Amino acid sequence: MSHKAYSQDGALCNESLPSPGIGLALIAKTKGIKATVVMPKGQTIEKEKMVSLYGAELILVDAVPFANQNHFYHSARRMAEDEPSKYWWAKQFENLANFRAHYQETGPEIWQQTDGKIDAFVSSAGTGGTLGGVSKFLKEKNAKIKTILVDPDGSGLYSYMKTGQFVSKGSSITEGIGIMRLVANFREAVLDDAYQIPDQELVTISRHVRDHDGLLLGSSSALNLAAAYRLAKEMGPGKCIVAVACDLGERSASKLYNDEFLAEKGLTVSGISLG
Repeated sequence: MSHKAYSQDGALCNESLPSPGIGLALIAKTKGIKATVVMPKGQTIEKEKMVSLYGAELILVDAVPFANQNHFYHSARRMAEDEPSKYWWAKQFENLANFRAHYQETGPEIWQQTDGKIDAFVSSAGTGGTLGGVSKFLKEKNAKIKTILVDPDGSGLYSYMKTGQFVSKGSSITEGIGIMRLVANFREAVLDDAYQIPDQELVTISRHVRDHDGLLLGSSSALNLAAAYRLAKEMGPGKCIVAVACDLGERSASKLYNDEFLAEKGLTVSGISLG
């Protein structure tokens, strides 16, 4: 999840959770633009290092609720407001270019690669652009395709889908996904249902596909795959279910693939089975 700010005179400010911050730091480097990324503390050290490796300045702020004016969103927004001649703020949560990119590109790509025979699409939401764009495109192609939000514990989107209210319960080791407010990109999503996936399920499936398929997934990808697996069991054999592999395991090494860290969180890493 991120909000970004570019300047016309060679500076960029990005309010971000990890992955979009890394992507924007990369773009800034290729364009010769100075980048500043504002990120909440507590993300994996690997993601922090990636931002710095691309030459961006990294500002870490306390991880606080959105209502707190020291939240990373507001911290970066103030930078752009205080120095408008230096920074441009892209507002990714509300900027529908995010939604349009997935509506115009990702959705059609999925439709083409599945020959239109897709039965379901599952995805978590960071800014909500992937879920919004893909779900809307697929539903326009075939209203019978199931589109499902995947939410980790600690996010309020699952509650919003079920009750219309943003209520958060628990917490998650995942990063960069889950929202506690209704943002423009997510508003575009056309959804049938929502799953809330506990961390143990994504830990289990991350180990399974690593050990059996040679796939080293990041926590967001593992969450999406866990939801796809749950849906596959409900729908039965012979169905085409698409999930998004949006991050790789090297960025989750210090958490998802750190057995000591997982044990501290009460998560099991030995003797696990998909059942």
